[in-house]
Amino acid sequence: MSIAATMSRQAPRTVSGLSAVALALLSALGLAFAFKLAMLVVSGEFQAGSATAILAGFFNSTVLLYGGGVLAALAIELALTGWERSSLRRLFVSPSDSARGDLFFVFLALSGGTAAAASLMSAGLVDVSVELLDAQSVTGPLRNAPVWLAAPLLYLGMTFFNYWNHRLLHTRLLWRLHAVHHSAHEFTVCNAARVSPMEVILITVSQAIPAALLGASTEALMVASLIASFEILWTHSNVRGFEWLERIGISSPRAHTIHHARDAQYHDHNFGELVLLWD
Repeated sequence: MSIAATMSRQAPRTVSGLSAVALALLSALGLAFAFKLAMLVVSGEFQAGSATAILAGFFNSTVLLYGGGVLAALAIELALTGWERSSLRRLFVSPSDSARGDLFFVFLALSGGTAAAASLMSAGLVDVSVELLDAQSVTGPLRNAPVWLAAPLLYLGMTFFNYWNHRLLHTRLLWRLHAVHHSAHEFTVCNAARVSPMEVILITVSQAIPAALLGASTEALMVASLIASFEILWTHSNVRGFEWLERIGISSPRAHTIHHARDAQYHDHNFGELVLLWD
């Protein structure tokens, strides 16, 4: 099923790709700076050098890791799909409103603005919850297991909690938190970053629960988290030809395209990301 058949169509505006990137970057950095500054003011930790520290914090290993993952996903998709269907073309050559929105959310994630907003909106409770869950990870049955065993099991646990979290987000009570993710009118790899701060709270806590229950080394948790990051980039890509994976319980981008369908008969299906086991 094509994207055009499952997602509402929108005629792209012809604007400079460079202008779209610059606008998205500046807007995201401005919001990120405001959120982080607000957190310091609310917590009473604001100091004379806080603004400079916030700006310096935009350049860290997390940015390099996340940004590198996005660039790698864009390159892999380009190699598998060609230029015409690639996210690179959709994002940087005459990008539509939907594509510009994706760029904005990517830059907001890279700058730490999304995480800062989630922390601020939860009054810091999300950070405390994750710290408490992390503290339990040293007592679980997998705490001393080798990475090759612990990481897959930990990732499988993440998919279970993510699945039920995703189903809850599609209920009437929580849909407004998740609607921003479904507001895209076309698929790009960067759809993955299109999440609201309140949804980030639910995702962050649900992903920390498996480590608390199973226990995990830092290395195993890193590997499982990298796989989880890959899955959402993969399922929102424009790659086709891997539908056969669905027969063995692994999602293809086509399956997730159906999940984003505007047609009511396709809505509320395929809640799993990479693993379709729980569906």
